[in-house]
Amino acid sequence: MNSLTPQQKINIFKNLFKGREDVFAVHWEKADKSKKGYAPVCLNEWKNGICIKLQRGRCKDCKHQKYATLDDYYIERYLRGNKIFGVYPLLEDNSSFFIAADFDGGAWKKDAGKFI
Repeated sequence: MNSLTPQQKINIFKNLFKGREDVFAVHWEKADKSKKGYAPVCLNEWKNGICIKLQRGRCKDCKHQKYATLDDYYIERYLRGNKIFGVYPLLEDNSSFFIAADFDGGAWKKDAGKFI
């Protein structure tokens, strides 16, 4: 895999984890590590006079949402370990190219078998 160019690695990622291209998520964590999660990448986030988070508003209620598109720039940042991003695998027509499943706890093998 080391003989692949950065663009080839990006292309492999895009083929394996194909999801919505009009929006994707970034991982966030509070400074005190008390909360973490994912949120859509908005190009207007934290901009004065535009972003309602500055007034304790919520992104879902914002009229100025301008979601970033998942492109090679962001994928390369992810692959280099600079940022954690997530794709939305469920497309607007409710189809998907892949399924991700997470099995935890002592019964994970049994649960995975049921899933299959």
